[in-house]
Amino acid sequence: MMRVCSVKLGTILNFEIYLFIISSWLKKAYVHMQEAF
Repeated sequence: MMRVCSVKLGTILNFEIYLFIISSWLKKAYVHMQEAF
């Protein structure tokens, strides 16, 4: 039971890290676009 919980928690953490990386990358790209125009 505990192992299933830890696996779910790990998946959620990985997903949040993934989202964080994507959002920071999008912000960088957005700022870059703003500077370009």
